[in-house]
Amino acid sequence: MAIEVGDTAEAEFVVAQSDTAEALAIAPIDAFPAVFATSRMVALMELAAARLMKRLLQAARHTRAVVSTDRLLAGAAQRRAPAA
Repeated sequence: MAIEVGDTAEAEFVVAQSDTAEALAIAPIDAFPAVFATSRMVALMELAAARLMKRLLQAARHTRAVVSTDRLLAGAAQRRAPAA
């Protein structure tokens, strides 16, 4: 059993005001519009993908993604470095 091209899964979500980019702002400078927040959209896509993969996983098993924070932090440091 495998995931094949064309396989689909769905996840539905009713967006509330608290799910908007505007609501997720953490400082006054973060003036975002009242649109569906990207972070919520990614979570919804993750849920649909997990539903698709569920039939492939053994009971009580989960998928996972590993993100190297060392690489992310190194990239951020390079972007902040003053020009020579």
